[in-house]
Amino acid sequence: MVEKVKAIVMQDFKRFWSGVAMIVCLAVVFFINNTTLTWALMGVLYLIAFFESTRLYQISFHLLGLLLAILIWIGIYYSHEALVVALFGLCIASLTLIVSDGNPKYTLPFIYPTLPFVSLFVLYTAYGVGYLIWLILIVALADIFAYYGGRQFGKTKLCAASPKKTIEGALCGFIGSVMIGSVTGIGIFGNFYLSLLASAIIVVISIIGDLFESALKRKVDLKDSGSILPGHGGILDRMDAILFGSIAMLMYLSFLEMYQI
Repeated sequence: MVEKVKAIVMQDFKRFWSGVAMIVCLAVVFFINNTTLTWALMGVLYLIAFFESTRLYQISFHLLGLLLAILIWIGIYYSHEALVVALFGLCIASLTLIVSDGNPKYTLPFIYPTLPFVSLFVLYTAYGVGYLIWLILIVALADIFAYYGGRQFGKTKLCAASPKKTIEGALCGFIGSVMIGSVTGIGIFGNFYLSLLASAIIVVISIIGDLFESALKRKVDLKDSGSILPGHGGILDRMDAILFGSIAMLMYLSFLEMYQI
C-alpha cells in the first residue's frame, strides 16, 4: 500500500514539474512571438510526433518519410493556405505509398498528426498568438479538471478505448474548462455567447482527440506514444487534444468570418 501511494506521488511529481517546464518554454516562445521561432518549435514537436505516430500505426520509420515531413513543414512556412499544404501532403503521401510496396498505413502519419499540426500553425499565423494561447489554456484546463475530477468522483467508464477515463471526470473537465474559457474568450470571439459556444465545441472535440489517441494506443497495446515528457509520455500524448482542438477552432473562426461577411 505504501509503495502504491509513493508511486502515485512520484508520478504526479514528475507530471507536475515536466508540465511546469513545458509552460515556461511556451511562455518564453509566446512572449517573444516570432513567427520563425514558433515555426521552428512547432516543427521540432511535429517531427517527434511524426516519429511517434509510426509506433501507433505499427510501421517502420523510413528516412523518405522524414524528408517528406520536413518538406511539408518548410512548405507551410512559405504558404499559410492550409488547403494547399493539405493537398501537397496527400500528394507526397501517395508517393510514400508507392515506394512502400503499397502499404496504406504509410500514408497515415501524413494525415495524423500532420494535418492537425498544419492547422495549429495556420491558427497562429492567421489569427495571432492570443488565439493559440487561449486554445492551449482551455484544453489544458479540461485535462486538469478531468484528471483530478475523475480521481475524486470517477465511477462510470467513459468508453472502452480508454478504461481509466470516466464520465464524471469528463464532465468535470467540460464544465470547468467551458466556464473559464467562455469568460476569457470574450475578447477573442466578440461576445460571451460566441465564446461559450466555441469553448463547448472545442472542449468536446479535444476530448474526442484524447480518446482517439487512446484508441490507437490500445489497439497496438502501448501505454504511451513516447517517453520524451516525464509523467506525460510522448508529444502526441500531451498534444492530442490540442491538435484536434486546433482544427475545431480554425473551422469555428472560419465560419464566423463567413457569417460576418
